[in-house]
Amino acid sequence: MLPTPHTHTRPNLPAPNPRRAAAWRGRGIVLVLLLALAGPAVAQASLPQPVDPLKRPGHTPGRLTLNLSLGYAPTGGLVLDYDADGNPYSDTYAVHAFTPNLALSYALTDRLTLGAGFSLPYRIEQTLRRYSASDVRYLEWGALAVLPRASLAYRLSPESPYDPSLSFTLYKPWAAGASLSASLLRDPVVLSSSLSFSHSFMPPYTSSLALAFGSGFVANDRVSFSLNASLNQPLVFASAPSLSLDFSSSYGLDPEGRSQLRLGLNASVSGGAVAYGVRLGYGLRELDSRPWIDAALGR
Repeated sequence: MLPTPHTHTRPNLPAPNPRRAAAWRGRGIVLVLLLALAGPAVAQASLPQPVDPLKRPGHTPGRLTLNLSLGYAPTGGLVLDYDADGNPYSDTYAVHAFTPNLALSYALTDRLTLGAGFSLPYRIEQTLRRYSASDVRYLEWGALAVLPRASLAYRLSPESPYDPSLSFTLYKPWAAGASLSASLLRDPVVLSSSLSFSHSFMPPYTSSLALAFGSGFVANDRVSFSLNASLNQPLVFASAPSLSLDFSSSYGLDPEGRSQLRLGLNASVSGGAVAYGVRLGYGLRELDSRPWIDAALGR
């Protein structure tokens, strides 16, 4: 591994069936928009009949939820700078960021949920440095991080149509966050929003506020789509906000929707730089943990 060269300012890196006209006019418009984002392959797929009625996922005490994902985000650019001796050079660089992620949540009660997980971001940077036409150097290095986290979420009013919840998260590199979220079901659309605050306990001890809005469309008992937008504002003087957009599609592997495959596309704008990425995930919910607990206790 070559030593790290002079530090530069670069982007931070850390998815025709006919319908009854009277009943499906509004749903058809939303579906057409989402299919346009998803691509021609989805638009040409033959979909089963829609699921009805739309219900929230259960919060059964003693049940586990598992989520696995792998994200990939490439970026690159050109930087002009001077080395330690004052010699000018240009860097053409490419960065490949891979982020495996594991998340587990356990329902302690129908209101209280305990969560834990970690991510393993791995970053590879390749740089072509030119001092002159005859002096070109190739640099490459990588970095792996382990970022664990733990969370506690409480449903404030499960009977409310908005199902508000309050959550607290502690994560590395040693920061804490609090979030208030709510959602609304209007079959076949799910609307969600959240307001979050986070604070870092490591230098430079920054804080930030984030506001997020999302919408999901349940096409049938197996296929669903979602579009989410978030705005993050660092609470630091003269800091510009960052904006991110995320579109994902899910396919249920069983009629109950307990296991799903997900494909997501995301884009973010921060400090005038644009980054994009793709994510493949798998989710499994409502796992009964009692047999495992009984086996561990020798029952």
